[in-house]
Amino acid sequence: MNYCNILTPPVTRPEKKKKEVCTMTTLTWQRTVYSDGCRDYPAVYVRWDDVTAYLGCPHEGDPDQDARLIRGLLESGAPDWVQDAPGWIDEHGWGLYRAGRQSLPYQVLEDNAGGLHLAVFDGDGDECIWYASGLEHLPGTDVQEMLQALRDGADPVQDGWEADLPEGYTPQQLYDELTSYEYGWEIIADDAGVYPERMGAAGRMVFGFDD
Repeated sequence: MNYCNILTPPVTRPEKKKKEVCTMTTLTWQRTVYSDGCRDYPAVYVRWDDVTAYLGCPHEGDPDQDARLIRGLLESGAPDWVQDAPGWIDEHGWGLYRAGRQSLPYQVLEDNAGGLHLAVFDGDGDECIWYASGLEHLPGTDVQEMLQALRDGADPVQDGWEADLPEGYTPQQLYDELTSYEYGWEIIADDAGVYPERMGAAGRMVFGFDD
């Protein structure tokens, strides 16, 4: 037998698969505050792990990567101001802040009659510049939207929020009138947090703790 005429079947080698880059379809981000040492500004922040997961690679300072992150923020429900906001980075992540619109301090107060009041202060927290009562009559979602707007840099005076003040009263006078008593009122939420343990029935209903 002439072995030279025997055909050797070709060896089939598995094809090398291309390495696929896996990216997230939703960008994970959080609301926070950016401080320049004098003022606090509304901000959004993305941790580096989430940046890498969304982009599919580490952030290298490329403007195109920044643009992708901004689109991801908008698609994930971030406020519109992120489109042209300045940013910063640190060892933990990447962020944008709303320049020129600091977060104004506020308090939600509940009196012993079940009334809910919202007081908004100037940037230094020294003067009440806007005051509203009767929040207990609003849907809880409306109250939450008002507070979120404040955290996002809303200014009720500049933005023209309505406030039915009694004739002859200023916001500061109404705030002082309520808080001048030692008892009969509680701060149940402010720009630093929410305090369920201080709430009465009205506050718990508005903030969703009535279960």
